[in-house]
Amino acid sequence: VVQFGLDGTHGGVYSHGPLGGEASVRQKIWWVQCEALPAFLLGYQVFEEPQYLEAFQQVARFCLERLHDPEHGEWYHSTEEDGTPRNTAKGSAWKAAYHVTQGLAYADEYLREMGQVASAE
Repeated sequence: VVQFGLDGTHGGVYSHGPLGGEASVRQKIWWVQCEALPAFLLGYQVFEEPQYLEAFQQVARFCLERLHDPEHGEWYHSTEEDGTPRNTAKGSAWKAAYHVTQGLAYADEYLREMGQVASAE
């Protein structure tokens, strides 16, 4: 994903593509970003390579700036490659809110373990 799945120009992780090759579907889907956030942090914890932390930061910035609806909350279903909203649905038979909550909760947990977030306790 770090090599072929990250959009270095617009941010975020592409929807999908062949193993070991460039992404063939370049839209950005909410659940891919939700899975990528904690995965990159876990990669950083395990391998201690800065590329994983940088990937996390890039995807987090994309999510805040492009997927999150600042007026009504929640994340859009998807964006075009450039981050323009493609599907602004917040829920459907396929889009459930738990993906965002779960991805952010795991990211928060990993950041706390790394000492990157001050405890609220």
